[in-house]
Amino acid sequence: MFTAMDTNKTIAIFITISVMGIGLCCGSNYAWSVFSSPLAEYNNWTYSFVSFAYSLMLFLHTFFGVFSGKILKKYPVSKVILSTGLIWALAWFLAGTVSSAPLLLLGYSILGALGVGVLYHAGLTACIRLYPERRGFASGLFTGASGIASFFVAPFARFILDITNVKFAFKAIALCFTVFTLFAFVMVRREEKCVHIITETDKLYNNSWKSMIKDRNFKFVFTSFLFGAVPGVSLIGHASTIGVELINLTPWVAAMMVSIIAVANFIGRIIFGWVSDKIGNEHTLIISGVLSFLAIILLSISENILMFIIAIVIICMGFGCIFAVFPSLVAELFGKENSSVNYPVVFLSYGFSAVIGPFGAGIIKDITGSFELSFLVSALSIIIFLLCIFRLQRR
Repeated sequence: MFTAMDTNKTIAIFITISVMGIGLCCGSNYAWSVFSSPLAEYNNWTYSFVSFAYSLMLFLHTFFGVFSGKILKKYPVSKVILSTGLIWALAWFLAGTVSSAPLLLLGYSILGALGVGVLYHAGLTACIRLYPERRGFASGLFTGASGIASFFVAPFARFILDITNVKFAFKAIALCFTVFTLFAFVMVRREEKCVHIITETDKLYNNSWKSMIKDRNFKFVFTSFLFGAVPGVSLIGHASTIGVELINLTPWVAAMMVSIIAVANFIGRIIFGWVSDKIGNEHTLIISGVLSFLAIILLSISENILMFIIAIVIICMGFGCIFAVFPSLVAELFGKENSSVNYPVVFLSYGFSAVIGPFGAGIIKDITGSFELSFLVSALSIIIFLLCIFRLQRR
C-alpha cells in the first residue's frame, strides 16, 4: 500500500503541503467576520443580511458534503479538488463582484457551499490516503490546517482592506484559492499514479451509508459528534463577549481571543489526531471530553485572564479533537472503503451543532443577560457526548 514514505521524501512533503493548502482554503470561511462589516457598508446592506449569507453557507455546506462521497468514488480525487476548489474560488470572486443581495446568496452562500462542502471531504480523503496507516495523524493535519486558516487569512484580508476595499479583498482571496487549488491538483494527481490496495481486513465490513444509518453505532456516533462540537462552536462565536462579561477584558484583548482559539484548535487537531493512532479513537475522545468538561467548569468560575485563557484553550483543543478523530472513528466502525461516503453523512451533525451552539448561547444571553446558563448547557452536552462514546460497540 502506498504511503508518503514509499516515495521521494521531498515529493511526499510537497503533496502533504498542497493538501494542507486545501485545508486552509476550506477553513478561510471562519475569517468572514473581517469582511462582514465592510461588505455591508460598501453595498449598503444590513449587517444581519450579511451574517445570514454566511450562516446559510455554513449550514448548506454540510449537506452538500453528503454528495462528496459518491462523487469521490466516481471521479479521481485530484479532479474533484480542481473543480470544487475553483468553484470555491469563484464564490469568493463573486462576493467581491456582485452588488445585488440575491446574487450574493446565490454566488457565495449556495455556490460556495457546494464548492467547499465537497472540497473539504476531497482534501480530507487525499490526506488520509497519503497516510493510510496513520489516519488520525492525517486527519489532524488536514483539519488542523482548516482550523488555523483564520489565523493567517484574517490579518492578510485586513491588510488588503486597509489599502484597497472589500471588493478587491474578496478577489485577492479568490486568486490565492485558485493558486492553492492548482498546486494541489498537480501534486495529488502525481500521488494517484501510485497503486492503492484495500486489505482483506478492510473488506470484512464496508457498510454503505444506508446500512450504516441502520447500525446501532450510528446514532451514538452522530449524536456524540453533534453534542461534542457544541461547546467549541459556541465559544468560537462568543469568546470575545464572554471575556468582556466574565473578567472585564478590554475589547482589544478580547479580540485577540480569535487568534488564541485558532491556534488552540490547530494544536488540538494535530495532537489528538496523533494520540488516537497510539491509544485508539474512543480513548482519545474520552480524554478530550473529560478535559473539556473540566475546562467548562474552570471557564464558569474564571476570575482572571490566565484562568480564562487556559479554559478556552482546552475547550478549543477538544473541539479540534472532534474533527481529527471522527473521520478515523467512522472508518473503523463502518469500514474504510466507504468512509468517503459515510463520514459526510456523520458530518451532517456539525451543521446542526453549528446552529444550535452559537444561536442557543445567543438566546440565553438575550433572555438571562449573561452566558452563565450556556456554560451549564455546554457541560451537559459533553456529558451526552461521553455517554454516547461509552455506548459504542466494538466489532
